[in-house]
Amino acid sequence: MVAAAVSVSVLGRWRDARCSTAKIDLLTIDTVLELHTARYGEVPTTDQGLALLLERGFVKTALIDPWRKPYLYRQPGTHNPRGPDVGTLGGDGRSGGRGEDTDLYLGESDLRSPGCEP
Repeated sequence: MVAAAVSVSVLGRWRDARCSTAKIDLLTIDTVLELHTARYGEVPTTDQGLALLLERGFVKTALIDPWRKPYLYRQPGTHNPRGPDVGTLGGDGRSGGRGEDTDLYLGESDLRSPGCEP
């Protein structure tokens, strides 16, 4: 019984850790996009995507979310009022959801709060 309670607690923290990691990643990607814009005068197009940041040496690896899916990118954005959409669909990989399945996007979510809630 104690082992089950510990398992539930650890699993919940693991889920929150993945959401927190995604939020930190999105804030970092936002900073990298600002650096790219300062250097090149524009953000990548949708077709170029976040892969352009890798090609131009702004990041060292492909930008993959904690659920092992590429971060979403669209320019112009609909979720982010000040720039391109950068986000993740969470653990289920589908639009919508709660908890670990919450969609997180720059400009739409409170990325500074811990855990899975936007």
